[in-house]
Amino acid sequence: MYPRLAARARRCAAEGFAAATIELPGSGDRPRWAAAEQARADLRRALEAGKPVSDEIIDALVLPLVDRAVPEWRAALDALLSLPETGGPVGYSGGVICADAVTTRI
Repeated sequence: MYPRLAARARRCAAEGFAAATIELPGSGDRPRWAAAEQARADLRRALEAGKPVSDEIIDALVLPLVDRAVPEWRAALDALLSLPETGGPVGYSGGVICADAVTTRI
């Protein structure tokens, strides 16, 4: 888990909010998939070469992550809301990390 995500969850919990963090599909200890690994490699090569990052590279990484992550995030929010000690409304904070130097919000 990225330390900043854990820190964000701890801050929210300290303020009285229910908080959870979720690793993105293909991140951390989760299974990798070839298409995302290729997109990450293409992104790193472009960044290391000082070249602009094309829309195709970003789309190849971000779109599959969104397709896989959104259902998981919805399920996690549903699970949190089903707990008797958790009520609404709820908020969401997150994003897709493409590489160390690039972050895209969804």
